[in-house]
Order: sequence, then structure tokens, then C-alpha cells
Amino acid sequence: HCIEKYGITEFHFEDENMTLNNERAREICRLIDEKGLKIKWQTPNGIRAGVTNNDTLDEMKKSGCCHITVAPESGSERVIKEIMNKEQDLESVTRIVKHASKIGLKTAAFFIIGLPGETIQDVKLSIKYICQLAIAGIDEVGISLFIPLPGSELYDILLTQGKINNDWSSYATIGDMSKAVSWSEEISDHELNQLRKRAYLIFILMKSLFHPLRVLRSIVNIAIKREELKTERTLIAFIKRFRQKD
Repeated sequence: HCIEKYGITEFHFEDENMTLNNERAREICRLIDEKGLKIKWQTPNGIRAGVTNNDTLDEMKKSGCCHITVAPESGSERVIKEIMNKEQDLESVTRIVKHASKIGLKTAAFFIIGLPGETIQDVKLSIKYICQLAIAGIDEVGISLFIPLPGSELYDILLTQGKINNDWSSYATIGDMSKAVSWSEEISDHELNQLRKRAYLIFILMKSLFHPLRVLRSIVNIAIKREELKTERTLIAFIKRFRQKD
């Protein structure tokens, strides 16, 4: 219906449990393939690396999946377990990235820094893990600054400690490389901003060293305004706005 009536050829599966059941995910892929749907699709909300196997990735790629997202969130096991109160198998994330890279499936990984109780060493572990993913073949990374969201466990803790005020404008730093609000007593705002910039620079360097052709492809994509990655889309939009100002 969407293809015939509206000409839509790319779809985003906003399902955080897309690959929780591998057989269900492969069945969806097989149906797309059997119906001959010439589409591209991706999983911007992310897939769970720990439960996703390589066969599922193969079926996803075959059915038109062009991009997947994983969210290790931190390279520090301590932060993941003790601060985020989550379970995350970083080895599985690396495996997913390596196999996706092997079969030509583009990948993105997202991290969060500046959490309460996080140390500079924890952030450095995240940067180290970003380097490992760059070598494994990750196409892009997103490094977000922690923002306490109402209803979350960390928000309630900060509220109890009297560390939250109602001036939410000071927390809205997503995508702003010039500002940083650190919720860690161990890391200053300035240090957090510098660590974030360093992480991006090191990622670009490692990607250029180990996957130079991909960097070259991104440069070409930006030049011809072809968007395959979120990073490329962002840079194309930035260049357009810059030219309009002139």
C-alpha cells in the first residue's frame, strides 16, 4: 500500500525488540523477500546484540536492511552494571559490528557520558571501546550527554539529592559540541566537553586508518548529496545552511 500509493521505498522499524525473537525477525525478512518488495529498511531504535545471531543479520541484509543501530551506551562494565543498572554484553556488540561489516550492513553505535558517579577513567574506557568498534567496522557513533529524564531511576535519585532544578534549557545539549552539562562530581563540564570531542576525533582517526575507503565514500556522498549515514545527512544539512548564510 505505501509503495503503490505513496511511492515509499524506505522504512524504519521503530521496534526496540525487532530481533528479540530471531525466528520472528527472519520470518519478517523472508516475507519481504518472497513478496518481491524492493525496499530499504533500517532499525533506528536499535537491536539487542546479545540475542541477535549472525543468521538473522544475513536475512535482514538479504531483505533490504541497509542500516542497524546498537547501543552499548558505555565501554565501562562498572557504569553499565552499577550506574545504568543494565546488562550489556560488549563482546556481542563487537560480534554484531564485525559480521555486519563483513556482509555490507552499515552500523551505528550510541554512547552516553556524564552520568552521576561516572569517572574520567570510565569515559576513557568508552573511548577505548569506540576505537575497538572503529577497527571492527562500525560506520558511525553517537556520543550523547546524559540528561535525567523524569520517571527514570537516575532522575529520582538526583531529585532526592536536590541536584535537579526546573531550568531544563540548561540541560538541552544534545548535538551541541560547545556545551556540556556533567552530572558526575568526578568530571567537570569542561572536561566532559573535551572528552566528547576527543572521542569523536579518535573515532574518525581510527576509521580513516583501518577503513579508508569508507571515509572516502562518505566524502563522495557528501559532495553529491547522497545520504547513507546519519553523519552524512547532518553534514550535508550543515553545509547547506552555511551556504545559505553566505
